[in-house]
Amino acid sequence: MIFVNGFFHSLSSATYHANYHGLGPEYSILTCKNPATIAHEFLHLFGAIDLYPNQMYPNFNFKELEEIYPNEIMRITHKNIDKLMLSPITKYYIGWQDALDKPNTRLLYHKARVVEY
Repeated sequence: MIFVNGFFHSLSSATYHANYHGLGPEYSILTCKNPATIAHEFLHLFGAIDLYPNQMYPNFNFKELEEIYPNEIMRITHKNIDKLMLSPITKYYIGWQDALDKPNTRLLYHKARVVEY
């Protein structure tokens, strides 16, 4: 993690190469002092994925994710960190949970045609 003093600027923070399966070094550049943003980017380094609308995950049901997990840290970072939580989805991606149940799997792949065996 690289911390840049962005005190007088509104710059975005980001994590790079976190989901590229070892193709490059993983690192985060943080330009703010917001604890929720720091935790959000830190969780990316352990495998967490963004749960807000983005082009990387077109099959996710972002509207329902927002309704079910309104305080998920991988969905928002503008709230006080004390108000945020980790959903079962984030816990699964960072390895705190061995499996993802069907309701949460459906949230992630409701548009995909997944074959069950």
